[in-house]
Amino acid sequence: MLCRSIKFYLEPCKIMIVYNGVDTEYKKWSRWLNKLKRKLLYRFDVIEHPASKFWPTRFVKDFDIEDLDHGWISQQMLKILVADYIETTDYLILDSKNFFFKPCNIADIKSSRPHGNWPTPFQDVWTEKCCKTLDLIYPGRSLKLRANVTPYIFKTDVAKQLINYLGGPLAFHTWFLENGPMAKGCEPAEFILYELFEVKVNQRDAEYVGSNGVTVWRHMLVNDTQYKDSNVLSSPRKVGNYILEEHKTHNITVSGFHKGAIMVLSYDDILTILKVLDAERILPVYTPAGFL
Repeated sequence: MLCRSIKFYLEPCKIMIVYNGVDTEYKKWSRWLNKLKRKLLYRFDVIEHPASKFWPTRFVKDFDIEDLDHGWISQQMLKILVADYIETTDYLILDSKNFFFKPCNIADIKSSRPHGNWPTPFQDVWTEKCCKTLDLIYPGRSLKLRANVTPYIFKTDVAKQLINYLGGPLAFHTWFLENGPMAKGCEPAEFILYELFEVKVNQRDAEYVGSNGVTVWRHMLVNDTQYKDSNVLSSPRKVGNYILEEHKTHNITVSGFHKGAIMVLSYDDILTILKVLDAERILPVYTPAGFL
């Protein structure tokens, strides 16, 4: 769905796609992607790489990256490690859950403002670890950061500096694993680490937009999560209207369905949301799954 939305709504730009999987499946995936590129991405400068291209040449013993939460951890590290292969001043991160629903030039997407909802309490342990490593004072719940969600913009040089600060790719890889998934009660978040490093090196932008994307979360749809949302949207049509209002208010052109939301949305629900956005043409027509 993301690729279809790129075809219809995004102006031509450079795109790097990273296959966050095992090398033995990469060639098969690459053949599938090449068909998709010819059909949907022919106006774009697209390159693709296996995740292994960005891993350090020597792994820490007993750390099997492929087994770490089905790629959730590896994709976090990859978003930073790709910086050494980026030629532009900054780069925009999108996940496969994202999609464009209005015309967009990639340069028009700006960083969102830091606010009191981020980091969440579940990320406090990780945030404190990051502050300690970066020699920053941890202010507790008074800390305000940007939303830990895509779209997200990295400054290429700052991401490179972060890797070097932690000792290079291998040391970065080791630190991330030891302080994230292997640490008790810790929920890692790459964007928190990156933004705190921006603060450390005085590279955090002084100007922001109110919001740069709309993520549809499970707690917007059903009131059965740890998050308490007094305004449960409850119906697909209400979700579509919510996204549309955010577009009108903040000129947002990118949305996305968090994996928790996907679990409670049917194909027809997604179609209803896209119809409200007048973007139903981005929904794949040859599969019952909206995100394949």
